Amino acid sequence: MPAFKKTKPTQQPLDLRPPARAGQVADSTPASLPQLVEYQVNGVAWRIARFDQLAVELGTPPLIEPDLPLLHQQICVKERTWLIVRRLYGVMPVRLPQEYPVEDMRQWPREELQDVLGITRHELQQELDAVRGMWSATAPIPEPAAEVKDQAAVGKSEFHFADDELLKRHDFRVSFPEGLDTKQWFVRRVTEFQKLLEEKMCAGLARNTLMTELQLRRLDEALADPANGRPGGAEWRSGMKLRADLDTTYRDQLAQLNKLAPWASELAGKYSFAGTLSDVTRAMMEYHATGDTALADGIFTLTEIRVECRRSVQMSEPRYRAGLVVYLNMAKAFLFDPRFKNDFASGQFKKLDAGWKLAVKDQEDREGVVVPDLEQDGTLGEYEPLVKSEG
Repeated sequence: MPAFKKTKPTQQPLDLRPPARAGQVADSTPASLPQLVEYQVNGVAWRIARFDQLAVELGTPPLIEPDLPLLHQQICVKERTWLIVRRLYGVMPVRLPQEYPVEDMRQWPREELQDVLGITRHELQQELDAVRGMWSATAPIPEPAAEVKDQAAVGKSEFHFADDELLKRHDFRVSFPEGLDTKQWFVRRVTEFQKLLEEKMCAGLARNTLMTELQLRRLDEALADPANGRPGGAEWRSGMKLRADLDTTYRDQLAQLNKLAPWASELAGKYSFAGTLSDVTRAMMEYHATGDTALADGIFTLTEIRVECRRSVQMSEPRYRAGLVVYLNMAKAFLFDPRFKNDFASGQFKKLDAGWKLAVKDQEDREGVVVPDLEQDGTLGEYEPLVKSEG
């Protein structure tokens, strides 16, 4: 039975981490990861005292031992980031130089590091989120696992996302035992964050934000499961504390995204995107995909003209104004000409309006068109339905 207490050796903590990459043990938990790991960078031997904690902090893509030199080279060029990682996880050379600082020869507790740097717990977490984003942007893409030919060998409740094009494009190589609902929810959230994921400056942070949201969802489901302890119990309180910490991290990540991407507006913890060129282009393509939106006279579509030409007992003349159409088309044609001068008198536009209305009325009277009485019930009080012409 999963539980939240990590102090009891007989209990297993709730595993909220993503699945392992290829070449890593699939069911690794923080307890099964090695603590002390040695590696080399440019011929110099280094060691990390708490590799297990760093691997859990970085999340996805999972950090494996052969990737330590790459991560080392990425963060050692940033003085503050390198200081935090070095002290928090006990990173130091295997053979300490004589001038090596004494204070860096041990692993620091978070509270002590916060006091020395003069930052809060949330600010320290933001620093670590930046490291996670840096790692997400530079981590090597693992080789895809061999395809399982026997689908029966895959549990029916397990959904693998590695082949999903959207998730694969943004490097979400995760799988869930929760079921189809969780898969559909996560794909929808990735879709909503897609524009943030396509921006290099905030892609890593956006990916981490989604993974934190996924952890929150998993934890909520675990807290609602009676098997994880009764509400109010020690295990339940531990889970609620973990959820509060995750929620704080999630809100901090959203705030950072709002700063990095001012074109995205925050709405109830989710993002709606407005005014981007790709959205406008897509909308224009959809609008002009069929001939239904074509402007037959330069101002109105065929359907709008048909509606404007309708007559009734209460309104014997059509509402379509030919003079207005000519005026608007003329204004469009000379919109950017500062020397344009209208040579049409207002009386000429009125003649066009009146001539069109008389012509439509006279032609329909010749054809014996029966105009509806809109005050009557039934078909006699209705216009003829609009039928799209063929050809």
